[in-house]
Amino acid sequence: FEGCATFTAAGEVLPAAMLFVLDMSASMTTGNKYSSAQLAIATAMDKDEFDNLDLGLVTFPASYSSPPQCLCSQLGTNAPCDSTWQALTGTPGVSCGVSALPQVALANSGTDKSNAGSGVRSSIYNFLASNTPQSTQDDGSPIYEAMLAGYNALKFYNGVERRILVLITDGGFSCTSQKLEEVLLDLPD
Repeated sequence: FEGCATFTAAGEVLPAAMLFVLDMSASMTTGNKYSSAQLAIATAMDKDEFDNLDLGLVTFPASYSSPPQCLCSQLGTNAPCDSTWQALTGTPGVSCGVSALPQVALANSGTDKSNAGSGVRSSIYNFLASNTPQSTQDDGSPIYEAMLAGYNALKFYNGVERRILVLITDGGFSCTSQKLEEVLLDLPD
């Protein structure tokens, strides 16, 4: 095919930042989903193609937030929703909170792999190895809010021309879905 080529060019690696946004809701504990996600991230980021790429990690849900009043109103109670929710579930709220900051801040990966003992690859690996998904009854998945936090982290990260957000989720119920109401209504008296 040499006769068909009219020119040749070498590929150029542009500075880029890649932020992994990882679902750590309760549904990720089933079917080896979380362990598959751990392995996928660790394997991918240790490839040479990720050398000198800026990497970071956002996980969700990161905390509890107040349940929507509609959940408690559905039960016909006039009590404050936070205390009603706590009494029924034993949790301080719904697992729909998202941190405004990444759990592992964006930083240049250099050429050190995750087993180097330091660097962003090592930090991501250690976070994945030492943290597990939440196990709560509501299985909150604030996907939109987590992606927004990721987009903002990338938006304000300087020194790169390309910004990449990789969402890893099982697509569980959103914090804005009716699933929370179903869980609440199915709880024993």
